[in-house]
Amino acid sequence: MAATAAEMISGKLEAEVELHCSPAKFYDMVKNSVHDLPSHSPTHVQAVQVHEGDWDAHGTVKFWIYTCEGKLEVFKERVEYDDAKKTVKLNGLEGDVMKLYKV
Repeated sequence: MAATAAEMISGKLEAEVELHCSPAKFYDMVKNSVHDLPSHSPTHVQAVQVHEGDWDAHGTVKFWIYTCEGKLEVFKERVEYDDAKKTVKLNGLEGDVMKLYKV
């Protein structure tokens, strides 16, 4: 039996995004203000909730409710912050995106 494309995809997913602010300001927003995202983009993100931990703590588990191609979806992630490098690593735990990508 042949594997589907979703079954064959595994590894690391990276994206490059053009920002209209400084990298430091974006990092600060992701780490300290992501809970405000639904008020800035309610058609795309309906809620971001802390499931375990604190908003800006390394290892916090967050639960997202968002819209993708007109469909309401969910995503649960564990977040890792590196303040020295100003990087954020999102480890997917469960949710609709897992139907497309292996972790």
